[in-house]
Amino acid sequence: MSDPLQSFSWYTYGATVLFYSAAVFSGEVPVRQARTLSRRNATPRPILIGVHLMSLLMIFFALKIAISAWPIVPSWLQDTFRARGTDISWYDVVFILALTALRFLERRVLFAPRDNPPPDADDASAPQGIDT
Repeated sequence: MSDPLQSFSWYTYGATVLFYSAAVFSGEVPVRQARTLSRRNATPRPILIGVHLMSLLMIFFALKIAISAWPIVPSWLQDTFRARGTDISWYDVVFILALTALRFLERRVLFAPRDNPPPDADDASAPQGIDT
């Protein structure tokens, strides 16, 4: 009996999830430019992590469905063309556009500005504690 995950390629899923996470949190690495991970954001960190994990889970299942559905996709979506030195299909373009839309939606959900930001709100490196 063969293992169903033996022929399963995790590289595609891993690369997609890493690229998506980098796109969502781009601009957060320089501490002074951080928005989502700063004290100006009213969204608690556990919510940030939960929302991002749910997005990654949706991407995982969407990619699984997209790969499984490839044999039944119309031929005009499977036609490839050259884009920046690589072959890409319209099916790929649709998936990339869906990821881009999800990124913008997630970024919008992750950031909720505070009504009364703390005095050191511009200091993203300050520890996040309970504000009094």
